[in-house]
Amino acid sequence: MFDSLDYLVLPPTIEDYSLMSDIIGQKLAAAAAGSMTVQQALDEAQSECEAQITLS
Repeated sequence: MFDSLDYLVLPPTIEDYSLMSDIIGQKLAAAAAGSMTVQQALDEAQSECEAQITLS
């Protein structure tokens, strides 16, 4: 079992993950409610999430 730890890969840490998760959740909820299409929701979520990413 401990040998498998040699192959452990952790996902990258995303700063502001909770904020991006909220953005995505709100947009998908709007699509589910029918106030926008799924494509619109995904496009807006992507734009808003990309605006939160800061490259260092």
